[in-house]
Amino acid sequence: MNIRFNFKDNFYNYQQIDKEEIEKLTFLLTNIKGDFLNLGFDENSIKSEGLNIFNQKENSTFKIIDSIKPQGLETDLVEFEGFKVKRNFKSKFSEILVENNDNPSLNTIETSTSDSFYLGPTGGLIYDIENFNGYINIDLDMRKSEDYDKWGRNYRSYKKDQILIIEYTKIKEDKTEYKLYLGIKTVNFDYKILDKWFEKEYPYSKKRNSLSKMYINRYLEINIYDKKRIFFGSGFSENEVLEQINLLEKHQEEIINFDKEIYHDLTKDIEFLKPISQNVSVAYKLSNNAIYNFILHDKETKNKLGSVAGLPWFNQVWTRDELVGIRAFINNSEYNLVKERLYFYINNIDKETGLLNRLNIKGSLSSADGVFWLAKRIGDFIFHLTEKNHLNEIFTREELKDIYNKLYSSFNKIATNYWDLNKELLKVKNGDSWMDTIEVDFPIDIQVQFLEFVNILEILSNILKLEENNKFAEFCFLLKNQIKNKFYSDYNLYQEAEKKQITSNIFLAYYIYPDLFTLDEWEKIIDNALLHLYNSWGSISTLSHKDKNYHENYTGENNESYHCGDSWYWINNITAIVLNDLNEKKYRKYISKIISSSTQDILKFGCIGFSSEISSSIKQKAEGSLIQLWSSSTYLEMIDKIFIKK
Repeated sequence: MNIRFNFKDNFYNYQQIDKEEIEKLTFLLTNIKGDFLNLGFDENSIKSEGLNIFNQKENSTFKIIDSIKPQGLETDLVEFEGFKVKRNFKSKFSEILVENNDNPSLNTIETSTSDSFYLGPTGGLIYDIENFNGYINIDLDMRKSEDYDKWGRNYRSYKKDQILIIEYTKIKEDKTEYKLYLGIKTVNFDYKILDKWFEKEYPYSKKRNSLSKMYINRYLEINIYDKKRIFFGSGFSENEVLEQINLLEKHQEEIINFDKEIYHDLTKDIEFLKPISQNVSVAYKLSNNAIYNFILHDKETKNKLGSVAGLPWFNQVWTRDELVGIRAFINNSEYNLVKERLYFYINNIDKETGLLNRLNIKGSLSSADGVFWLAKRIGDFIFHLTEKNHLNEIFTREELKDIYNKLYSSFNKIATNYWDLNKELLKVKNGDSWMDTIEVDFPIDIQVQFLEFVNILEILSNILKLEENNKFAEFCFLLKNQIKNKFYSDYNLYQEAEKKQITSNIFLAYYIYPDLFTLDEWEKIIDNALLHLYNSWGSISTLSHKDKNYHENYTGENNESYHCGDSWYWINNITAIVLNDLNEKKYRKYISKIISSSTQDILKFGCIGFSSEISSSIKQKAEGSLIQLWSSSTYLEMIDKIFIKK
């Protein structure tokens, strides 16, 4: 399968030949209100793929269209341009009317059919098709994203202002549960209502041991003569649909050109101090575009509501994921955005527990590591601003004091509620660690994060010239030694105090708090870790290959392999940062392989232009969620750090 990336009409071509990966290939378009169009190159392989719209009042996603596809054609190439996606289909013989002065005639010639998609910034979709005589299938799957009920799904259609309106009503227990609307408009609209239900199987959903068969409605087919531009509107009322189509129809060129300029700005050339390959340069530009696609804006005020964790099914703002990802925005000098999001979390620390909610929704469970990542990124932001001589421009002393006071209050609450006096470690709930499918009472990553949290308090107290700094230094010294005593032995750093498992959290520990060991000690720890965790294709397994619980292949939705073997792209990127920082020359081979594998994932695995969540340990694949924020953001961080962005 051929893939092309377009930067201001500079084209970069790649090819995927692995049949399993071709089946999963997908593309993505998003808008600022949370809608997204995610389609397979030929057919969807995941039941969540399609046109999805976001309801901000309910904080929930609804699927509208499963697929839009010309009948009888096979995709040959997909061209990605950030704001627009184009599919080229394998050549088809068509009869074309050729006219001359004396003898008009039908001639059979070979033509190249193509179609393209553009998602409106405030909703709606523009679909173009060229060089095609035949029918387009419009397959509908209108439902709330987690609603898999087979029954009570009713479609009806009617005309309004030259627009075909399709109304979907979900009935449950003889009552209307919700309604959804789809509008379609084009010139010379020649269509046939089919309203035909059929069962469809999604191969990647099946491979993930997830629900993989769904009943889809092939609601209509549209007859095309040569070319057509079709406007779609989708929403929760007829009026919303009409407004979307009206806006796109009246201002289509203006809106498309605006998005085009944004994409060109996000993918402009960046200078690095070290030579960078073409593949890495292309993947870097794509990732820089990608991270802005995760940002969710308030529909009314346009204020930023945070960055969603991933698509198609992690489409909520997860505290941990956003705070990991925010480092890329720091590097991009997005100071207002970063400050706004950090302050959002500072002001949402729970006053009773000192914790942050894992998700930015009411009733969400809280966790400690959200606060710890917040402190880490505040520290990163302060160091970055100080290095650029911008700290006093961005933060007043009063603001830094406010941040300090709220983190200090959080520290006191966490220490009071979760400090284990016998173990002299922080006891956490299951799920507090990013390895949230593994039950460990005292995971190493949380202990090191707590250490860094206290260290940031010490740094802030020094900046503010407060008296408390001595007690923070003393606590850091004691906790640092306790972590060494409990988790470290013979140049091995273990996941838990029982010293049984070696996991990828070794690299995370260095990334979070490199002063835990001397550089010589770290090298020996890392050398041992690589023997346990490194995969030859250029990645790190989450669990030692020698562990009895290790899974070399991804096991899907049952989570058996999730933190027990699966290789996470964000951890791979952080590992390369760690190895480069520790001893660039010694670990050059590992660093190069990780950069290469993460780059290949962006260019020709999963969702093109975006980083995948995970891969099987045994072989590089795109698995888990095919579009993940912290995978894209840490790729940028890795390249910035290793090649040194000017």
